[in-house]
Amino acid sequence: MTTFKITHFIPSKHQPQILSSPVTRILAVAHEQQADTNHWCFYLQSSPDTSICLDCQPSYSGPSTNIQGGSKANPILSELPYLLPPDAQAHFALDVVPGLTVAGVYDRLVEHGHHKYEFDSKGVGCRLLGHGADGSFAEREYHYG
Repeated sequence: MTTFKITHFIPSKHQPQILSSPVTRILAVAHEQQADTNHWCFYLQSSPDTSICLDCQPSYSGPSTNIQGGSKANPILSELPYLLPPDAQAHFALDVVPGLTVAGVYDRLVEHGHHKYEFDSKGVGCRLLGHGADGSFAEREYHYG
């Protein structure tokens, strides 16, 4: 039996560098998706021109335990040479406390169980990355200011 790997780092060899990167601002960004919904990611600004994208994608290999035909989510932390991608449909910023790192954001995500979400068969489910069980949005969970 294959072990389900929860979090992926891109590039994988930069995992320590990614986790230790400073976060000066968090941008919640909507991307267009084919399933009549938006796909949301967090872009963790690490310099004036670069970011770490915190995305959540269906694994398609870890079967869902709650959604018929769905799959477990894979959080993905990607090192990017830009702040926001050109396909961003909308975004809003969350302030952060000084000294915050990507590891601090990721630890908070895991602490609140946001890495355990599942997607339906159409790949819909990323909105839960930033929502609490009570429907509150990311600002409550990720606002560090």
